[in-house]
Amino acid sequence: MSSNYHRTRRTIRAYFIMGMVYMLFIIGLLLASSNGRVATYLHKDILKPAQVACYIQRLNQALLLRPNKIQLPILMYHYVEYVKDMGDKKRQLMNIEPHIFEQHLKDLTSAGYQTLLVRDMPRILTRKADVCIKAVVISFDDGYADFYTDVFPLLKKYHVKATVYIIADYIGKPGFLTEAQIKEMLADGSVEIGSHTLDHYYLKRAVLAEQKRQIVESKKLLEEKFKVRISTFAYPFGAFDDHTVNYVKEASYSAAVTVEPGAHISAEDIYTLPRIRPEKLKGNIAEALAGYTK
Repeated sequence: MSSNYHRTRRTIRAYFIMGMVYMLFIIGLLLASSNGRVATYLHKDILKPAQVACYIQRLNQALLLRPNKIQLPILMYHYVEYVKDMGDKKRQLMNIEPHIFEQHLKDLTSAGYQTLLVRDMPRILTRKADVCIKAVVISFDDGYADFYTDVFPLLKKYHVKATVYIIADYIGKPGFLTEAQIKEMLADGSVEIGSHTLDHYYLKRAVLAEQKRQIVESKKLLEEKFKVRISTFAYPFGAFDDHTVNYVKEASYSAAVTVEPGAHISAEDIYTLPRIRPEKLKGNIAEALAGYTK
């Protein structure tokens, strides 16, 4: 018999088994609620509504043949400012105005989202940390100065975290974060810094020795300058190939992010994590993320 036949049988069997598990779980909740046990568990914080919803979501994902994936969106920002140069089309295209960014934070916190850092992803995806949480990761590329002037105060105001990817050789250049600003944010504890190469280098299909240098030396420079472990990496322009990913692994980064859209991820994606451009989302960002299907 063909491999397609066996694959179809396995798929049907998986649907049946997960369907039975799902049904038994719901029946168990209904029976427990009928004699007050669920209410008791809720009162004692043994079983929280959010956890129940999360477990049901996990079962739904399994039924959709995503048993190893979780929905954990990573937002990708660049500029957060009021653009003064109307001729700077690139900046306008990649910019989120500060009042809109603040509304994003309001929407997310009001909806009960917990913010994580990219360095948290390996523990989440390998199930070494609680995956039944309503979480989002906020990330910024390039390390522009407005991260300190406009973003950082809002992170503190709403008690949220963010990961910012630093171009190592651009620290202190006009329009970019200074060493003192980065140190202040690291001391606050709400910010993770990751590497974005030495000079925003296009890595895909580049000379292998230069790929490795950009990945390894940027990590070394940031670690020496700021006395912190640099755990995560962002591919400039989202450009990478198999060699790039291997060099990132060899350099002892624990995760890496791309610019590919998506929110459903597994441990297999740890070095090619997708991200969502918030400027593409309309209306309440928390509601938009809840309905995000990629």
